[in-house]
Amino acid sequence: MKKLFLIFMTLILTLTSLTSCSWLDTPANAKRIGSGLIKQENNTLFVEVDGVKYSPSYIYTNGPSSKETTSPSVGMEVTLFTTHDTQTVMFIAGDLSEEYLEEYFTTNSTFAWLMLITYFACIAVLIFLPENKAKTVIAD
Repeated sequence: MKKLFLIFMTLILTLTSLTSCSWLDTPANAKRIGSGLIKQENNTLFVEVDGVKYSPSYIYTNGPSSKETTSPSVGMEVTLFTTHDTQTVMFIAGDLSEEYLEEYFTTNSTFAWLMLITYFACIAVLIFLPENKAKTVIAD
């Protein structure tokens, strides 16, 4: 029983120590291209920045939970940017700074690591937990 308690406490300590670790962050490496208003020409929506026209298919909403999208509409102000995982131009509502984009699109894999550690700890407990064989006593 002490061994199980020790394993449990080690697991709790490990999970607590990994909570909010910055080394588990995957930075977005956001590069801001510019911002502008969505315009329409010949039934095509576009944003013009530095003489180049970009056509949005969806726009991040800049809401409290990241990765929510909406459809573009004429007159909407958007910021154009790229991230580390794609060189495709993306759009987010509002005129936002590169620092804000970096913070908004940075991901953290703490939860995935916690689940992985928990999974392997449970397997270790099942492997090393001694079997309790019940003894049957027959009384006359």
